[in-house]
Amino acid sequence: VAPANVLLKGNSPVILIIAPSFPVAFPDYEHGQIVAAAKKLGFSEVIEVAFGAELVGRAYRQYIEQHRDDTLISTACPSIVNFVEKYYPNIIPYLVPIVSPMIAAARAIKRKYRPGSKVVFAGPCVAKKHEREISELEDDVDVVLTFPELCRMFEESNIDPSKLDPLEFDGP
Repeated sequence: VAPANVLLKGNSPVILIIAPSFPVAFPDYEHGQIVAAAKKLGFSEVIEVAFGAELVGRAYRQYIEQHRDDTLISTACPSIVNFVEKYYPNIIPYLVPIVSPMIAAARAIKRKYRPGSKVVFAGPCVAKKHEREISELEDDVDVVLTFPELCRMFEESNIDPSKLDPLEFDGP
């Protein structure tokens, strides 16, 4: 939580990208109330990572068309990738070399949509923190939060999403 707070106090715009599973983590609030709460924390924009999933889906389609006869393993889950790397390194060549929706969304934001911004991801899985630390990916997402950590940020800032008017998601 502290690294996200440091970014929010800086001079760069900070964009929250949130996993599409967020309604399960915040069942008592309207979707737009989570957007409003995040903006009240200081995030300049809130974008659903489903946008990144769309980009990844397109990349998979192209890759599969070019490798129709190959054995392929696809996964956006860093836990599965870690499992394969640790216990089945012989099948690493079959992993499709396409980044996760989190990374795809962050890259699109930083490279095209809002260059110069910082990106914070919020999602359900602690394995995303490890994914963010992979050397070739570490510049894409600046901070990874779990949903409980985002909730703690709301609590520490005395933000009750249920008392906020819903806002629309930003971005594409």
